[in-house]
Amino acid sequence: MPAKKDSKEVKKEAKAEPKAEIKPEIDLFDYNLLLQRARKQLESINVEHERFVIPEMENLIQGKKTLLKNAGQVAKVLKRDIQHLLKFFVKETGVPATNDDTKIILNGTVNSYKVNQIYNKYIDEFVLCKQCKKPETRIITEKGVLLLKCDACGAVNPVRKLWYLKVIYIVDAPVYEGKLRLPNKEEGEYFALVTVMPGTEYIKVMCEDGVERAARIPGKLRNRVFIKENDVIIVRKREYEDNKVDVVWRFLPLQVQKLRSQGHLTNLPI
Repeated sequence: MPAKKDSKEVKKEAKAEPKAEIKPEIDLFDYNLLLQRARKQLESINVEHERFVIPEMENLIQGKKTLLKNAGQVAKVLKRDIQHLLKFFVKETGVPATNDDTKIILNGTVNSYKVNQIYNKYIDEFVLCKQCKKPETRIITEKGVLLLKCDACGAVNPVRKLWYLKVIYIVDAPVYEGKLRLPNKEEGEYFALVTVMPGTEYIKVMCEDGVERAARIPGKLRNRVFIKENDVIIVRKREYEDNKVDVVWRFLPLQVQKLRSQGHLTNLPI
């Protein structure tokens, strides 16, 4: 029987055995190898891309009508009812309109600048989230209240109803039958378009001679009518201040439509 080794002798033999060197998988001082390794680890990370792109509105003027050619496709992408989009355009332009599954037909000439302005206003009010400003939203109804719900951040905000646009005249469009107030050129009156509303008394207008002027709304007119941006008005020049005018009249949408049919307002950007 071989003699048992003492515990001290076993420890000495264990210390005498050489330890195996642990070599790193890659050279820690090789920059290119470290870069390749980092790139491989980043491949599994999902890069966030823009998930939703707001489409552009294509418009075409044919005679006295304006076609929004891709309104149906736009409404589908935005997840909105084309009737809702149509009602908003009727409200902003003041002209009657019809639609089918693919397009909206405005019974009046509306230039591209105005169409894009109205469309961007619709996007700001009924599409973009009020918190994260992303367009991934949908309109829902809870207890009779219209809400704009964002699928990106989950925010919920109320939006207004277009109550006064429930009835849209399609076949027999309403026509203004009254007498129209026209500017008196001898008294320095001109057609103008309201461009900026910094307050309730002083505004900026674009006159039909192509000059932007500062305008003042008199108190008696300010208390009787509500003037907002893009309204067509009549202004009167001041005698000694060519760059300032006073508002003397405001037109309703149906009156604007009749003025355009009579050949007026051709020099205004509407």
